[in-house]
Amino acid sequence: MRRFVQALFFFAALLAASAVDAQRHPVPIIDRPNVPAVSGSGKPLSPEELTHAIVNGGANGPRKWSVVPAGDGKLRGTYMVRTHTVVVDIVPASSAYSLKYADSNNMKYGIDNGQPVIHPFYNDWVDQLVRAIDAEVKKL
Repeated sequence: MRRFVQALFFFAALLAASAVDAQRHPVPIIDRPNVPAVSGSGKPLSPEELTHAIVNGGANGPRKWSVVPAGDGKLRGTYMVRTHTVVVDIVPASSAYSLKYADSNNMKYGIDNGQPVIHPFYNDWVDQLVRAIDAEVKKL
């Protein structure tokens, strides 16, 4: 019986390790073009209000992004955790904004079959940034 329990434990550990490893393989980068920016009151946002909401969303979300002006009306968002860094370009428009991959460090970035790929955490972190920005926009 003891060997059975040991074998079962070994098998469970092997499955858990392979699931973790599979989760870490690079995935396609998902850019977010034209994310709607709808205020809580329904009124259109000024460019300044949208920019302010993007900066605050980065700072106040679950992950602390540094969002700074990058010229030509663009913003650049940077998130750093341990040895990992991701950078996105954010372009506010009249009633929407777009996020696009700009750079990364230690995130398994590469090209696979002509498509850019990256660690799956990148897409999760950018999704969290979008939700944080949306929460700030809804306050307006």
